[in-house]
Amino acid sequence: MDQVGIRANGNALKLALAYSLGELDQLCVVVDDIKTTGGKPVFNKTLVGVWKVLPPDHCVVWIENASTTAKSVEDIAGCDVVDKTPNGRLEHKLPPLQFPDAEITQQSGGNRVRSVVRGLLAKYPNAKKVGIISHKCHQAEIDLLSPIWTNRISRKEYFRSGKDRASNSWLDCDLILVIGTPRVPKHAVRDLLIQTGKVITACRNTKFGDISWEGKNQTGDLVTIDGLGYDDPDWAYAYSQLVKETLLQAVGRGRSVTETSVQVLVASNESLGLTLAGSPLRLVNDSEDETLQLTVSATARNAKYNTLANGAVNFVVTDTVSKLSKYKLRAVRSHLFSLSLSGLLMKQGARGGWIVADWLLSQKSVDS
Repeated sequence: MDQVGIRANGNALKLALAYSLGELDQLCVVVDDIKTTGGKPVFNKTLVGVWKVLPPDHCVVWIENASTTAKSVEDIAGCDVVDKTPNGRLEHKLPPLQFPDAEITQQSGGNRVRSVVRGLLAKYPNAKKVGIISHKCHQAEIDLLSPIWTNRISRKEYFRSGKDRASNSWLDCDLILVIGTPRVPKHAVRDLLIQTGKVITACRNTKFGDISWEGKNQTGDLVTIDGLGYDDPDWAYAYSQLVKETLLQAVGRGRSVTETSVQVLVASNESLGLTLAGSPLRLVNDSEDETLQLTVSATARNAKYNTLANGAVNFVVTDTVSKLSKYKLRAVRSHLFSLSLSGLLMKQGARGGWIVADWLLSQKSVDS
């Protein structure tokens, strides 16, 4: 091929060589009915090859993998597998906390993503070195956060980058946010079923849709959550291998079973077996954040020019913020009230002004 200048497709060449050498266990023709731009259906035809798995037969082989089962390994290897996994689970020193209501998908807009990040950061105001693992497409959206938020973010990675798993470097953070559910298309689940020898199962016309699952919240109460997935058990298992395990690997960066663990917060409605938050996450959207920026700046200016006696607290009234804002007075009032519920502001008396949280005024980004 080199002599005649042929440059074949790498995957096609690998498949042809494996077939010629007898290395393939299965070769499947897969036809997908996909929608193109405008909704026109198109048939996409591919070949999926599955290599033979030949573990040594002259010795005992130990497999250490927390993301599979003995039955799955048995299906792949084609021989008996003895499950020697010890009973029980290690105790979490600092249990990860999941917010299933704060679901983020790859189709979620920037405002939604930033709203969730702000909401989580507001719940942990003392965290100064925050790490975030999110969808790749949302990395730039997170960068659009205002400095009072980005000043606290020390690291960002995305799912399946390689750095979202099998690394202890995240222990330098004091808070880790796992934002979103890294779902995969149906053909990826089907391919995994083929690769694990479940060809007949892969041929089923299984639907991806609404499912419900149960989890326990911080008070130990059982809660029912509306999620997404496959009701077919084999498809559900393959899906969990690709999606659930990716999430759990990201959560594992906090090393929650060690003495040096880092708090991990998860925004996803995927069933992960984690402790669920006792109440929905309060979001801080873009318009509310604009009002917050004005309130912080006005408070900083007041602190610069006012002399406060007897430890009096500086505050800003609603009218002052409204005059600086592009939003109408009613919207500004709504923003300020919502921000107070997130712990970012505090009301000074029944008809007084608004006091900004101390950590916001300490940010270098405040225009004083």
